[in-house]
Amino acid sequence: MQAALDAGANAITLAVGGSATNDGGMGLLSALGVTFADKEGVSLSGGGGSLEQVARIDLSGLDPRLAHTPIKVLCDVNNPLLGFQGCARVFSPQKGATPSEVERLERGMAFYADALEEAAGRQARELPGAGAAGGLAFGCVVGLGAQLVSGIEQVLQLVGFEEIAATADLVVTGEGHLDAQTSHGKVCAGIGAVCQTLRVPCVALVGSAAIDAPEIPGIQVVVPCVGDVMDLDEALAQSQRTLAQAAARLFDLLALGAKLQT
Repeated sequence: MQAALDAGANAITLAVGGSATNDGGMGLLSALGVTFADKEGVSLSGGGGSLEQVARIDLSGLDPRLAHTPIKVLCDVNNPLLGFQGCARVFSPQKGATPSEVERLERGMAFYADALEEAAGRQARELPGAGAAGGLAFGCVVGLGAQLVSGIEQVLQLVGFEEIAATADLVVTGEGHLDAQTSHGKVCAGIGAVCQTLRVPCVALVGSAAIDAPEIPGIQVVVPCVGDVMDLDEALAQSQRTLAQAAARLFDLLALGAKLQT
């Protein structure tokens, strides 16, 4: 972000997600000049382990140009910061956190959120998308005054997807793993919603689908690529072949359906 400002940017758009962090944006804010300290005044560098230690936050070191630069954060999920749908409980297990570490991160995130909201005079923990990228979206809103927007909605608007899809007979989308998170702002959900509005059929080719995956509005059929028992390494190594096979099965079924109608 500092490099963008140095290059003369008068607005900044951040595409967040897949961060492998759960620090509420503490690391990003530290890099931009915010200082964090514990109750003894010892500086904290950021990271999930530091969340529960934050006692003092000084925003005065932020680059003054940020105050006059609109910041938009594109979120790939609509999860809030805290709670059972928050970033610690939903995403940190995917990043390797144990059950006890998840609860520590949740407590620390709540403690950190109290401190940052008080220091900045803004509240954002309940905003849809605040939990994106391990809470980085929350840190951007509270610490930088950023605006959260749906990433998929923004991208579809930029590429004119609605106009393109309106002329299609069929839309094919996809995702690596279709599960409960898919309906919370992921690509398949965004494309399915547009197709449902347009009444254009839509199918999804996915790497795999969870047994308890919910139905995604607008998606008529989900076709998993993995058709045999295999571990993740093998699935990744065979991904090009299994995707081609899944696509072939999909269009073979479409051809069969067309014949049955005649």
